[in-house]
Amino acid sequence: NGISDPQTIKTGETLKVVNGPFMALISLDKSRLTLMVNGCYAGRFTIGMGRDYPLREGQYAVVDKVVNPTYRGLDRAIDADDPNNPLGNFGIVLADGIMIHGHGTQVPINDPRGSIRLSARDAEDIHDILSEGSTVKIRR
Repeated sequence: NGISDPQTIKTGETLKVVNGPFMALISLDKSRLTLMVNGCYAGRFTIGMGRDYPLREGQYAVVDKVVNPTYRGLDRAIDADDPNNPLGNFGIVLADGIMIHGHGTQVPINDPRGSIRLSARDAEDIHDILSEGSTVKIRR
């Protein structure tokens, strides 16, 4: 929940809990990911698109969520702890090699490697929000 120290929550404090399931709509033409919950808008994030795996329109399910993913590009692999790893610290794996991911601290956001790129902070948030089985729709 982004709470670094749970001891800071005070008795009687109001917490907001949003029940899922969440889904993501990815617009390739508008370069954005829109988060939805129960058919209602829940947030919008700017994305970049890599060229490693073709992004085809369709409906996908989240098949895995990974922390510190290893980059497996078409020509080489880059370890998770390498600052040149374009996937960042959080990855959401879809079918066909497609991954929603952040960018490493030293890798520019317009790096063509990877699939669907978010800022590092947004990737962490989306990783926390979407669950295995969540729907991700990709469209033009």
